[in-house]
Amino acid sequence: MTEILRKELKFKGLVISDDMEMGGITKYFQLPEACYKAFLAGHDLILICHSLERQKEVLEYFNQKIKNDQTAQKRLEDSLPRIERFKQKLSQDAWI
Repeated sequence: MTEILRKELKFKGLVISDDMEMGGITKYFQLPEACYKAFLAGHDLILICHSLERQKEVLEYFNQKIKNDQTAQKRLEDSLPRIERFKQKLSQDAWI
């Protein structure tokens, strides 16, 4: 995501994953690990669509990883402004 989408294609928008609970992912990876890899690869938002418990599990995993990993901290710092811009645009468009 980062190399091609951001660097080569100069995409500045939000990158959102597909549902990470799909069998093609969970068959080969533990969900928290797969989500974390997607995040490090450049996804700004990670979708977990079916289970609140799985969402909580991934959030706990992310909290631990981000606390201890400067690369992950930098990725989060890169994503947060894009998420905020999207939220602002979304709220502005809602009033049109």
